[in-house]
Amino acid sequence: MSSSQIHQQMAETKQLVLVVEGTDALRPYWPTIVSTYLEKVIRSFCGNDNQKVLAFVLFNAHGTRNSVFFFFLSNTSSLQFSSNLPSVLDAAFVIVRSSWTNNVETFMQWLNAINFSSTLSSGAAIAEGLGEALMMFPYENRVQNQGNHCILVAASNPHPHPTPVYTPPCYIPPHFKAMQPGTVLCDAETVAKSFPMSFVSLSVISPRRIPKLEAIYNAAKGLLPETGRTIRIVTNPDNLVLISEHFNEALAALSQTETTKVPPNTSPEVVDLTGDSSSDS
Repeated sequence: MSSSQIHQQMAETKQLVLVVEGTDALRPYWPTIVSTYLEKVIRSFCGNDNQKVLAFVLFNAHGTRNSVFFFFLSNTSSLQFSSNLPSVLDAAFVIVRSSWTNNVETFMQWLNAINFSSTLSSGAAIAEGLGEALMMFPYENRVQNQGNHCILVAASNPHPHPTPVYTPPCYIPPHFKAMQPGTVLCDAETVAKSFPMSFVSLSVISPRRIPKLEAIYNAAKGLLPETGRTIRIVTNPDNLVLISEHFNEALAALSQTETTKVPPNTSPEVVDLTGDSSSDS
């Protein structure tokens, strides 16, 4: 299949990208986050639909590794698990990007093989991670296809200063004119504002209640229609779980009772907040 055919095929699918922090800050929480939240969302999103595909971006911290991008899997959607994945993730990087797959079991293997190995010195490279995720979505068909989603999974504050981030073409309403891509200086909140212009929803999952992560979520929903709703999933009150109101599969999956993860006589709660919810963090 030619690159143009692959690109056209991807433009016709619905896509989910996980944007995952690769530092030690997330390491102790990762198995619980995968089992409590991510696996449920992934299986709900994919169902039995082969036209829904999965990928992830792993971002690291500034000042700990070189700014090198590794594309460690081939650009196809039918992949077997890469046996050398952990060694690749030990290499120098700020961003690592997977390929796409429509195989849930393969994708879960990739997630379980992530090696959290860097220390956090000056803030996580969330802006670069979000920017790279946006680059993975074909922009030609975004007006028609609004079933694309990202989930930011982080346990740290973003890098506090603007950094060079390569931004994708975006459609800007009401004229839907494609912007030219390029490298610009921006922080994580600025990148998040590109999500509604790209017709990609952004949700946030964190083991900690970090106000700056909630600010990123609010920035990503700020330009969408009917932006007054903030959907918070309360399974563990110590976690921050903000799900886009446009991500119906995730809302359905995480609203189900999970008796093994919550105290007796309670169940996960979906809280529909209005306005700015930063006061709850």
